[in-house]
Amino acid sequence: MSEDYKINGSSYDLSKVPKKALEKDDTIKKNKAFDLIFDALDKNKKDAKLDSKELATFFSKLKKADTDKNKDISQKELEAITKELNKQNSKGTEIKVADVEGFFSHVMAEASDVEDKDKISVEDALKAEDSDKTDTDTDTDTDTDSDDSSGTHSYTVQMDEDYTDIIKRSLKAKGVEEPTEEQIKTEKENFEKNNPGAVKRNKSGVEYLLVGAQVKLEGELENKDNSQEQIDLWVDKYINKKDVSDRVDDPQGENSQSSEIAKKAEDAGYKKIASSDFFYDEKTKKYMKYNDESDKFEEVPNLTSVDRVGNQTYTIPLEGGNIKTEIKKSGTNTVTNLSVKNNNKTYDAAESAKILGLAPTWGKNKGVYYNKETRQHFIWDEKNHQFIVAEQIKQMNADGTYWDYSGNCHRL
Repeated sequence: MSEDYKINGSSYDLSKVPKKALEKDDTIKKNKAFDLIFDALDKNKKDAKLDSKELATFFSKLKKADTDKNKDISQKELEAITKELNKQNSKGTEIKVADVEGFFSHVMAEASDVEDKDKISVEDALKAEDSDKTDTDTDTDTDTDSDDSSGTHSYTVQMDEDYTDIIKRSLKAKGVEEPTEEQIKTEKENFEKNNPGAVKRNKSGVEYLLVGAQVKLEGELENKDNSQEQIDLWVDKYINKKDVSDRVDDPQGENSQSSEIAKKAEDAGYKKIASSDFFYDEKTKKYMKYNDESDKFEEVPNLTSVDRVGNQTYTIPLEGGNIKTEIKKSGTNTVTNLSVKNNNKTYDAAESAKILGLAPTWGKNKGVYYNKETRQHFIWDEKNHQFIVAEQIKQMNADGTYWDYSGNCHRL
């Protein structure tokens, strides 16, 4: 089955590659950028040829670059591949996005005359052994932390690392400097496919990874390969209640900054709590947070609880009741739960939505409403009388179906 993707306005089938290796021709040799790209893809570095597996790896990376899954690989999305190629380039000439587009077009032109019977699927090519590798071959360039066949890199989860933060860093490593919510969700879907069972969820639905877990990321981050050390560290900090600050690797100085803020909080008489982002004023019974710009601690309005990960619960008073809002710490403060509480009255979905400022959607009969401020869909939980974020819904349709972030249509 073909997999047509658009690149630079033209449509290409990325499902198959030629069985016969592509040789480095004069067009490639005479173009410095093309020559560098060819060498970066040529893992054998002996034969001046790209075999089916090397071409399949390239095609696979192109498909993964399509982060919004619309099968139209934009120049912005190609920046990640360009950045990766430049990392392998030590010859001074900078590879640009236009070079990657041109090189790919040349490869496809060379393969256009190859009949289907002389092609192999990308999936089968990735499973094949390297064409020129023998038992006596030694590859001095092998990266033990990367898996070329899947385009992923090994990573060890460190203590107190946030799942979404890891995903965002992985995207940045791929060249996506400011990941959107859509890109983060797509990257998480890919992560779960590459790491079945790795993502855990607590009773509130908050996602997390186990400390010390060995996972595969599409973006290459430093792998410290220190699982047992991190597990021991976590046990000492949270079970044995030991001070482990001197044992935490902090290359960016984040802990020293936190320690300085903690000292200021202590001097101001604020209590240290499980989350390092907030402090508690026992006199006013209010939560406080340090403001870097004003160099002062400021009250956090309506905040009623914070857990050690940084997930927050806000209770906003209303006439005759209050709004309880739970916010998941994910770098973008994603709202996960919204509800209206009143001891004397129970609100239904429509009433709660009106109080909360949620807009009705085509799916309102099934309890689906929209938060314009955070650009999130919520679905009504009748049992607990609250709205739960519907992370899977990107757009509701008039017929009651919805589109997810992978471009698939579902019925509620």
